[in-house]
Amino acid sequence: MRFTRRFSLGLALVVSFAGCGLGFGTIEVQPPNEALDSAAPELDASEPREASSDDASVVVDAPPPPSCSDGVVDGDETDVDCGGAVCAGCPLARKCTTGRDCATIAVCGAGGTCTLPLSCKELLLAHPGLPDDVYRLANKARTADYEAGCDMKTNGGGFTLLLKVDGTKNTFEYDSNLWTSTALLAANSPRIDDRTEAKLASYHEVALSEIVLVFDAAGGARRLVLAAPGVESLAALVMKGRTTTNLGRNAWLSLVPGSSLQGNCNAEGVSVEEGQRKLRIGILGNEFNGCAAPDSYVGIGSNTFCNQDTRAGNVACFNGSGGDRNKGAFARVFAR
Repeated sequence: MRFTRRFSLGLALVVSFAGCGLGFGTIEVQPPNEALDSAAPELDASEPREASSDDASVVVDAPPPPSCSDGVVDGDETDVDCGGAVCAGCPLARKCTTGRDCATIAVCGAGGTCTLPLSCKELLLAHPGLPDDVYRLANKARTADYEAGCDMKTNGGGFTLLLKVDGTKNTFEYDSNLWTSTALLAANSPRIDDRTEAKLASYHEVALSEIVLVFDAAGGARRLVLAAPGVESLAALVMKGRTTTNLGRNAWLSLVPGSSLQGNCNAEGVSVEEGQRKLRIGILGNEFNGCAAPDSYVGIGSNTFCNQDTRAGNVACFNGSGGDRNKGAFARVFAR
């Protein structure tokens, strides 16, 4: 009697027996694909399946970009929803690493927080390209702030307005206490483009390495730069007493078109006094050798020369290089 038994566990075994003894047996091995197909259930393509790491067609979504309104510090933000390359600049007292992390009114202070600048120059360094305007500055003690006019364009910008002087008026006569006291004048008129006389808080608060005089007289506006490295403020420089500069008479004469100056003396600087003649910033000329009795000046903050009341501009008599002059200017004094 002959019979066959099959086992299907991935392999089919065929064993043959003949009679009552053990006969020869054979093993049948199914092809691999056939074995897998017979063992694995079919998948319905319409049913979802879990992706595996071996499935190259699976796309993993990137995390959402940081939000500037999610109430947390993420991305390159320096504080909650501000700072960095994407979000708006941070307001005052928020964390920062550079000036661009702060709103355009502020700079990144030494403590890593956004704070008001001490000068227009500091503000412009933090935010290049700012326009001429009125900005808020902090006082040196950082206990208060004030409005300041900023020239952000001329010669690289960053100039803080300190004074506006109408040379045809007596307001800033040499001995006026506006030069030496803490009193201010028209502190609410800090604009650089109006003609309101003013002594601003910046006169006392802004440190400087340059003093810039801008004289607007008939014939156009002219500028002159005086080096003043390491000076605490213009107020401190004036109170110090006489400080000599050496720009030369031609530089000073260039401040006022068609100006005149006697040929001798040529004493120049800040708080210049020779005999009875005084000048806060500028140059004195005399017709005789020495400086005993100058009768000409170019500058700002004079006392009386040649019986004239001009306090900023050019006054000359008695053999001035260009004849007699009494030419007032509207003067602006900046620091940088």
